[in-house]
Amino acid sequence: MKGQIEIPKNVKFVKGENNEQIQPPEGVTPARTEPTNNLNQTNDLDKNLEELEKKVREVKDSETFRKALEELNKFAEDVKNTSVDFAKKAKVQYELWLLRKKLDEKKPTNDPQNVRDNLSNQFTPCKGFNQLGCNSESIEQVQQCLKLTNTGNFDKQLYNELGNYGWQNGFNDSDVTRICDLIKKTIETNIQIQKEKKEASFKKSLQNQKS
Repeated sequence: MKGQIEIPKNVKFVKGENNEQIQPPEGVTPARTEPTNNLNQTNDLDKNLEELEKKVREVKDSETFRKALEELNKFAEDVKNTSVDFAKKAKVQYELWLLRKKLDEKKPTNDPQNVRDNLSNQFTPCKGFNQLGCNSESIEQVQQCLKLTNTGNFDKQLYNELGNYGWQNGFNDSDVTRICDLIKKTIETNIQIQKEKKEASFKKSLQNQKS
């Protein structure tokens, strides 16, 4: 019956005369050890938590908010793969949960996600640049190109539709022609693709009938 041994990390295997790897004795299989990350020490976890807490406290705008959120999520993923005991891991995960709550409270009110979630029926007139929550003739022109109701309001529906063309974060009045040309070209391309698919399907059907 084959045995199994744990090979210490500081042990170096001896090479043979031709630099070949010398295998363990017959009947002995080296035990596999699971790879771990650099967060296996309690001190490492506590230090990372302190740094994250500091970054959450320093959040002051959308950019610092996003960076803090990314680091929180990354650290949470790393914690899952640590080899510390269950009690310590659970404590760290609880601390992370509290940090997330603190971070959510500091979410900028002008963040695009917040604007989308809190957008009401009140739209402010805008001139020059058109974005979520405002109303203008330029917005109405883009809505016409998208075959939407021409309200002139940059609402959630328009935001989502423009997302298909890369203009969801807003556009200048001078961009209207470019946006409409892009929309028209995209629609024509999609129609042509669907037409070619139908023709190919029809030809395949005829071939199957003949065979």
